[in-house]
Amino acid sequence: MGNKRLIYAVAFSMALLFSVGYYIMFQSMESAESDSVVLYFNQVGLFEKQEGADATIAALEKLDIAARIREQDDIKAVICGISTDKKETKNVQKILEENGYPYVFKEVKTNDEEMIKAIERKDYAEVFERIDHESKGTESE
Repeated sequence: MGNKRLIYAVAFSMALLFSVGYYIMFQSMESAESDSVVLYFNQVGLFEKQEGADATIAALEKLDIAARIREQDDIKAVICGISTDKKETKNVQKILEENGYPYVFKEVKTNDEEMIKAIERKDYAEVFERIDHESKGTESE
């Protein structure tokens, strides 16, 4: 009978110890996650020629949608709805849908302090330059 109680006590202690351990681990993961920022945007088109990208941007501006070109190698991607607020990006999607524009919803998550500062300044040229630099760095590894 004494051994049974000892076994139960040890089992309960181990369960409690593992529970506390997992709690601490997930809390630290959550705090690391809270230091990250997510940038949302819609990619409206890919163009080989500058004229096509410029025409798309002009058409989007007539709809009061701010758009920009993101250079990817020799391809120009027209993006819009750039925001850290997913709802803002989704609102732009509604306008795109109403006007017959196909799009691809994209999101980029980062913990990079310099990129977060650029996002806060809304310096999207620097943000996408950093994104492109990171992706080229990971492709070569």
